[in-house]
Amino acid sequence: MKKGLIISLTVILTLTLFASMIVTAAEQPIKVRMATSYYENHHFGQKLKWIAAELEKRSKGRFECQLFFAGSAGGEKELLEDLLLGNVELMPGAGGVLYHYVPELNVGELPGYGWENSAEVRAVIRGYLERFQEIAAKKGFMPVGVDATDFTGIMYKKPFTALVDIKGEKFRAVNSEYSVELTKLFGANPVPLPYSDAYMAFKQGLVEGALIAPSIAVQPNWQEVLKAYWDLKIIHATTWTVTSKRFYDNLPGDLQEIFLTTIQEAEVVNLEQAQKVYEKAKAKMVADGVTWYDRKDLDAGNINEKLLQFRDDYMKAKGESVYQFYLEWLEYVEKTTGRKQLR
Repeated sequence: MKKGLIISLTVILTLTLFASMIVTAAEQPIKVRMATSYYENHHFGQKLKWIAAELEKRSKGRFECQLFFAGSAGGEKELLEDLLLGNVELMPGAGGVLYHYVPELNVGELPGYGWENSAEVRAVIRGYLERFQEIAAKKGFMPVGVDATDFTGIMYKKPFTALVDIKGEKFRAVNSEYSVELTKLFGANPVPLPYSDAYMAFKQGLVEGALIAPSIAVQPNWQEVLKAYWDLKIIHATTWTVTSKRFYDNLPGDLQEIFLTTIQEAEVVNLEQAQKVYEKAKAKMVADGVTWYDRKDLDAGNINEKLLQFRDDYMKAKGESVYQFYLEWLEYVEKTTGRKQLR
């Protein structure tokens, strides 16, 4: 009798402890480590802070967010690797290196679409998001947001009068095939350099300029050493907010919904913030002595024709399946915007 009672109590205690462990495990918040190579006061940094606050609030604490800025958790290459390894859960601003994994995603940043503004870019790309996700999933990534920011222009060491003036000059490029080839198209000699190393390279005269968006240029004070900016508005600086397919698939259904909805709403916040940052960056450049040129102020030669040929050749070189994806995308853009894209 006594022995049976002891056994019963032991079983009850074991089951209670086991149940307690299950409850405790279920109550553990899900970590969302968010990282970017951009500074905290950049609009990508502000976007991450907004997402983190909203995820924790909307999930009632079931998400627990950690933020890493200014490359403190690594550059784009390291962050993308960490996404796949499960060391980071969310990254905005993924572009050049991501295209090594998923070349189809490069179409969002190609030139020649004639975009009216960043809001149009975001709307058109988001309308095709499921197709992008389908392609990226094969490599373990899941694009969950569109980073439509501002347009890339030409920043140079001194005032100039035409595109031909930068021919043969050394320009900093992102360490990606796309950035290198695009820099060549503008007539400059690309020098791949990390973002963090570019300022000193400009200051020492190792490179003379770059293709860059204003908001990105003023973060490390490039305007102190590069004294002219041509706001061409030909290439839109469009990147991706990405997570891993594994992380997303392992979320409970209700948290998946919160995760996607929050990031989608963050895009609107980002657009508003990006416009303010652009205007502030332009004002900062001009105040610091940069000569600012609008699109039609200088002679661009036949760069538009070159850019259209460039994007066709560039995507064709990626292989038949990538090129077919690109053609389908152009057909979608043409139908959506009413602007001719297919040649």
